[in-house]
Amino acid sequence: NTDYLLQTIEDFSSFCKDTKYYNVINVQSLIPKVLSIASSKIESKNIDVQTQFDEDCFIKANENELMQVILNIIYNAIDVLINKERNDRKIILRSIRVDNKISIFIEDNAGGIEEKNIEKIFDKYFTTKGSHGSGIGLYHSKQIIENNLNGSLSVFNTEFGACFVIDIPSYKFINEKILGE
Repeated sequence: NTDYLLQTIEDFSSFCKDTKYYNVINVQSLIPKVLSIASSKIESKNIDVQTQFDEDCFIKANENELMQVILNIIYNAIDVLINKERNDRKIILRSIRVDNKISIFIEDNAGGIEEKNIEKIFDKYFTTKGSHGSGIGLYHSKQIIENNLNGSLSVFNTEFGACFVIDIPSYKFINEKILGE
């Protein structure tokens, strides 16, 4: 966890720099790393985490930046879940590859985002946490996905809670495009 936090600080400082390292990442192997970092908070709050991944979900990304985004969304879900008086707290993570895109879904069962807030949730300095939130986590996450990974970050409500969707071009698609296959 300490190594990850040190790397996160380094990544955050280099966020404005042009020199970043991008590797081919299998989303299926990335998520256990993320969950390992969040495991103590997940376990102490008695949250059930379920995962389901397509095997062919390869992307080209800076691993730590993508981990930051996923962790931010998970930590936000945990915060909302612990404020709900529920015994069946859940976070579901899944990924699928459809054609040239990898989609990562992060869903909770905390009841969703109020309709008046859902359009503003990615705005800089917007927070629903009062003095406990800075309003830069989701804004920063969206910037990483859109500006660094040529993807998109969106959210919608399900009948159970909020579902964040990260869409990123698949590495196979990028490679085919570059090679002209």
